[in-house]
Amino acid sequence: MKQFLNFPRIVSGMLALILLTQVAVAASLSGKWNFVFYTEDSEYPKTIVLTTQGDHVTAKIADTVLEGTYKDGKLELTGDYYAEEAGYKAMLKLSGKLAGDQIKGNATWDYYQLTFTANRAK
Repeated sequence: MKQFLNFPRIVSGMLALILLTQVAVAASLSGKWNFVFYTEDSEYPKTIVLTTQGDHVTAKIADTVLEGTYKDGKLELTGDYYAEEAGYKAMLKLSGKLAGDQIKGNATWDYYQLTFTANRAK
């Protein structure tokens, strides 16, 4: 009988540990990152500052702000981005996975397909 009385405490403790782990992972995403976007013929380095609040992520690239989520290890961001190289603004969509201090993924800007890697700035 005494074992069953402790069951709710054990479950509550396990849930708290899971939530704290998710918050710690999201917090590890926050900070300055050095992104490199790759096209067929070029590389475009960009410094992006990521800020997390729960699952919500804000990314700041110079004066541009992208919004998105970070869930289950997957980062999703979208927003209008003005590319100086092209001379116009279009929707930028990023999708990547965090592994340690590196994010890898794919992006689209207008009709262009890109890949990217990002390393935490030191």
